[in-house]
Amino acid sequence: NRLGDLHRGLGNGEQARRYFEDSLAIARQLVEREPGRTDLLRVLSVSFDDLGDLHRGLGNGEQARRYFEDSLATRKQLVEREPGRTDLLRDLAVSFNKLGDLHRGLGNGDQARRYFEDSLAIRKQLVEREPGRTDLLRELSVSFARMAAVQPERAAEWLGQSLAIHRPIFERDPTNTTVKRELAVVLIQLARATKDETALREGYELLRELRSRGALETAFHPLVDQLATVFAGEPARD
Repeated sequence: NRLGDLHRGLGNGEQARRYFEDSLAIARQLVEREPGRTDLLRVLSVSFDDLGDLHRGLGNGEQARRYFEDSLATRKQLVEREPGRTDLLRDLAVSFNKLGDLHRGLGNGDQARRYFEDSLAIRKQLVEREPGRTDLLRELSVSFARMAAVQPERAAEWLGQSLAIHRPIFERDPTNTTVKRELAVVLIQLARATKDETALREGYELLRELRSRGALETAFHPLVDQLATVFAGEPARD
């Protein structure tokens, strides 16, 4: 898996595929030997996900779908065995999201929405169980944002719920760069859905401040540059 991750990051898709397939073969062998072990089944589901992610990145949608569905089936089996385990439910929500993201990218909006709804239901359940856990709240916020992407007619509602979760988290931990970036993205998404210039400006200022400190991932730099043109006279770089 580590060599597969390395080669995937270097753009060596074929080499990455071979390493991930070797890992999957071992995981399957171990599960066949000891089918009752939860830890081995979880390893198997991760191997399915690795190959699904790889094929999705290579544009092989059908192969990615098969691997993600295998991962989903494995995780459903685990949750049926131990329905009360938070970690297994979180894994299952991830599988629903991977399939939702895949179908959304393929233009299958209704199918994507169904998977996102399944993930959202799990994450609501987990937050109801443990309302004080910031990680679970952030995951719920992301699920609301995903729903906005597949239900644009309700985007303002979904993103409003996402913002209602993320803003208090940020206020409790304003130096957390990841939380700040996530809040900024939600504000910008909400602003685009509602034409709210105040939210747009706030999101832009948060991202710009992060970039000025070298704390913003390069993938977000074009967004900062784009927003700088909206607010004329404000430089994209400090």
